Amino acid sequence: MLPLGSCLKNVEHLPLKGPVFSQAFGSFCFLRRQFKRYCLIQFPSKHYNLLSSYNLCTPCPDFQLKNLQSFSEFSLKKAGFSR
Repeated sequence: MLPLGSCLKNVEHLPLKGPVFSQAFGSFCFLRRQFKRYCLIQFPSKHYNLLSSYNLCTPCPDFQLKNLQSFSEFSLKKAGFSR
């Protein structure tokens, strides 16, 4: 059992068929509600979907979220701005 609000990566659409949702770096799904056989998942596009509780996923550790925040704060200047 994962706590509500957990960040998830590599979420499956059908049980044991391989991950489909939020596979890229920086995209996370959030666990919003748990029922006995289903879970309510919020996708990176802010849409909600009811998926089976038997689907596999990877919970995201806290250090990965902190690295993502520091990575997003870092911005590169384009060559045209420095001239």
